[in-house]
Amino acid sequence: MFVVIFSSHSVDNFSGIANFVEPTYLGYEHPLSPSLVLSVETLKSLVAAKEKTNILERTTTRRIERVQEMNEACTRTISTLLSMGQGKEDNVHWRYRIMMIRLLRTLIRRDKAMSAEHMDFVLRKTHDSNPTVVRCLI
Repeated sequence: MFVVIFSSHSVDNFSGIANFVEPTYLGYEHPLSPSLVLSVETLKSLVAAKEKTNILERTTTRRIERVQEMNEACTRTISTLLSMGQGKEDNVHWRYRIMMIRLLRTLIRRDKAMSAEHMDFVLRKTHDSNPTVVRCLI
């Protein structure tokens, strides 16, 4: 008997927006000792609760749903930020542009390709007239 533990997010850093994305799809199997298996079976026989489905199946299904919801939220956030950043530069104050760039930089994922609009925005900002905006991309 094995216990499978799934990690829903990788946590590299506990500060700010740095741990906002990057889901991991790793599953770890841990072998259980025979005495622990016997204890679990004894506990199950003592508890009269009826399970409709296996808890591992429920948690796996729910984890997949959470990852899909997070992917959709990231896509919506990127498109909202890009729509705010498009158009005339005078519409957005440089401090807000910096925050927008930081958020868009954080939302770049290793497991998913950047959209053309996202890449275009980042490349255009590398030639921004404000040096602080350019430094945020580095």
